[in-house]
Amino acid sequence: MNTSDLLSMLDLGGKDKPTPTPAVSRPGAKDAGGGATPARGPAPTHAVQLDAWDVERGVELCMAGHFKGMPGVAADTAADLHPAAYSIDPKLNDRCVEPRRLEFVRNLMDTPEYKSLRQSTTMNLVASELAAVQFAKQYSELSEKDEKRRHALRNAATQKQRDKVEAQGDRDMIKAVGKALQAATADVDELEEVAAGLGIGAGGGEGGQADAGRIAKLFKRVRGSVDLKRICELAGRYRRLAQAKQRQKQIHGYDDMVGVELDGDVGRLLPTELAALADPDLELDALRRIAERQAFCRQFQGVEDTGRGPIVVVVDESGSMAGEPLCQAKAFALAMAWIAKHQGRWCALVSFSDMEGDTPAHVTLPPARWDEVKLCEWLTHNYAGGTSATVPLDRVPAMWAGFGEAKGKADMIVITDGGIYVAEELARQFTAWKAAEKVRLITLAIGCNPGGLGPVSDEVHVVDGMTVEDDAVGRCLSL
Repeated sequence: MNTSDLLSMLDLGGKDKPTPTPAVSRPGAKDAGGGATPARGPAPTHAVQLDAWDVERGVELCMAGHFKGMPGVAADTAADLHPAAYSIDPKLNDRCVEPRRLEFVRNLMDTPEYKSLRQSTTMNLVASELAAVQFAKQYSELSEKDEKRRHALRNAATQKQRDKVEAQGDRDMIKAVGKALQAATADVDELEEVAAGLGIGAGGGEGGQADAGRIAKLFKRVRGSVDLKRICELAGRYRRLAQAKQRQKQIHGYDDMVGVELDGDVGRLLPTELAALADPDLELDALRRIAERQAFCRQFQGVEDTGRGPIVVVVDESGSMAGEPLCQAKAFALAMAWIAKHQGRWCALVSFSDMEGDTPAHVTLPPARWDEVKLCEWLTHNYAGGTSATVPLDRVPAMWAGFGEAKGKADMIVITDGGIYVAEELARQFTAWKAAEKVRLITLAIGCNPGGLGPVSDEVHVVDGMTVEDDAVGRCLSL
């Protein structure tokens, strides 16, 4: 390239500018503003301003089969829809080779529902992927309707008929955007319930970060299991009640600030974080850090007279508990595990019936990080058979040393729907062990007399059904 060539390219050679080539649009297509596409050179491929990662991500999502069976959704479309949910500040191009796609994304981004959804999807790979799939599904359906609309326009005999067809296109757009946001919000809410119920998600990994691949794998597993899906749905209700009960508790020494820590508790945010929330330029980043439990919060130290031992939930898996009662019981167990994690305590979830082997099905959950795979296995486990006191009164004390190193006041909750016979010698041994280990035993008897568990329990609650509305459930969730 010589100097003349360079001057010519920069239009400094004194020659007239070449006439721009008009943008090519499909017959009947309009730009997002409703008018004819202006002749300003070739229109951009994408509706959203993208970088190389966004483009590559669109290709990856298509190759992974997320948009299979969605006509009209190719890599270019995926590359537009994913950053609309994922990017911190997505910006639109003023034109696009697919004006209808630009119109769809613009209508999407102009809604309050979209802004609310982005609080959960921004910089969240799994949530934004779920949202992009729902966006693409509705855009695909809209494209099919547009094809029929173009055919109707060609056959319209009068201007009135053409106006009617065009008006239907506007209505189709509004419906598609509304359905896309509704479906995306439902999927993202379900993801958050699953992540919170299984102890993962934002703030659930090392350093407060979550493993997106791990979350996606577990979410897929939950969606593929009717029981797991139901348990996680119910666990959200129990956990919200547990959060309310825990907030009502008096915490001794809460006013003793000992430092600063990374967390997401809005009530303990430092003034600098609160100021960031009030700044439009910093608000989104501040919300992200709060959601990921990476915001600066005051650290308080409570004073306890004694240590806190584990929380152990022992669930009856006899045949009569199958179905909804067992789902309710295990959802309650997940909420108790959340309480243990919130209080920095170990938790153990144990199953029992009269069919267990030498070691009953159980999972031990340290306060730092849970083994979600083993947790899911326990949640879907079911012995069936009858009911026996062997596990709660004999095997659990033998396993106690593996439920964490912390010693002190501990809580054990037994959930059963059958009266259990307890031999006198077993009752005596369990009572002595319970006193030595400072264990408080609470029995929840579902529609039955607790039988031999009554005399060895510190509290007995007979409930008609295991539901979040029951006072006995609220009592346990306030531990």
